[in-house]
Amino acid sequence: MPKEVRTLFLQSAKTTLVLCIVCSAIGCFLVPSDQRVKMALSLLVGAGTAFLSLYMIWNSARSLDPNAAPKRSAGVYAYIVRYLMYALVLGAGAWSGLPIVGMLVGVIAQKAGLVWYARSGRKEIQ
Repeated sequence: MPKEVRTLFLQSAKTTLVLCIVCSAIGCFLVPSDQRVKMALSLLVGAGTAFLSLYMIWNSARSLDPNAAPKRSAGVYAYIVRYLMYALVLGAGAWSGLPIVGMLVGVIAQKAGLVWYARSGRKEIQ
């Protein structure tokens, strides 16, 4: 993994972790005390799923040949696999009793971490 991509992952992971901690703290006031551990775990599952999706995007983009004609089927296949992964992981989390809203907030926290990284003036990744 190139240094710039590693930096993207590490910096957005730090920001995501802070956002998940803030969301957990807010959630402590909104959910009953017996549900707090599940809520915090659901945030981490959602954020982890979004990070896995980001890695899958990077991996599929890395495998593209810049000199070849673009293949739409490869992009569509990667897109479908990525969203099936979301459905499976989040569905398994919901089936195991994790709050769906918490997992979605975790996904949003990871996306917000990426936006924060991009807006903080980091150089663009090639």
